[in-house]
Amino acid sequence: MSLLRYISHANVVIDPLTPVPKWGLSTLGRERIKQMLLQPWISDIGRVISSDETKALESADILGDWLGI
Repeated sequence: MSLLRYISHANVVIDPLTPVPKWGLSTLGRERIKQMLLQPWISDIGRVISSDETKALESADILGDWLGI
C-alpha cells in the first residue's frame, strides 16, 4: 500500500511588493526543511509532487536533491 505524506513549506520571506505565490523560503525556512530531512521516514519517499508556488518548489527541490529523485 502506498502512503501519501503532505509536507507544508516552512517559513517564507514576506514581501508586500511580491505576489504571495512568488514568496520564497527564508533562511529559517531552508534550515527547517533541512532538519526535516533527518526524519527516519524521509528515505521512504519515492516521488515528490509540488505546486508551482516558489516556496513549494524550493522545498521540493531540497527534498528531491536529498533523495536523489
